[in-house]
Amino acid sequence: MEPFEFKNTHTHTEEEYEDIHRLYTRKQKRTRKVILAFVAVACYFSAYTLLLGIVLTLFLILGIFTKKITKFARTNNYKESKLLKKELTYGLTESHLTVEGQGVFVRIRWSMIKVWQLHDKWLRIGCDQLPAFYFEIEKLKERDLLDRVLSLCNKHGVMFDSKENKERYNQAAHTTPAIAPR
Repeated sequence: MEPFEFKNTHTHTEEEYEDIHRLYTRKQKRTRKVILAFVAVACYFSAYTLLLGIVLTLFLILGIFTKKITKFARTNNYKESKLLKKELTYGLTESHLTVEGQGVFVRIRWSMIKVWQLHDKWLRIGCDQLPAFYFEIEKLKERDLLDRVLSLCNKHGVMFDSKENKERYNQAAHTTPAIAPR
């Protein structure tokens, strides 16, 4: 693979940041919610299942408020961030990714990425304990780099909504920590 370098300077607005992060939330299953609502209502008709109906209704209400809380958290995250409101230069080469801005320089190897996702006009690459890297798909296509970058993403990370990613996090949630008593 021949060496390449790509840099893109961008300043995120609050609306754009909200839109980008709304793209990367997991898809809601509306059919499941409707079925759950019907089951909850059906449970109200029997004294034996009334408690179950109340619990199911509480889950539905919790789901509604969770969406509002996450939207508030994203908006607040942008407002409180010193980094996101400034001009940032996102870069990538065949060996590493960078983000540069006033007072910040982050450089990581491709092997440190965890997840990536293509959606709408953005490629978002995420890793642990660092802000995500954002690249505009059109600009990568203009330079004929999109396929090369995606092959690096596939080699070192997994797609955000892929089966492998779900299995990885499911396994991590159900693994007993090494320090836990046995």
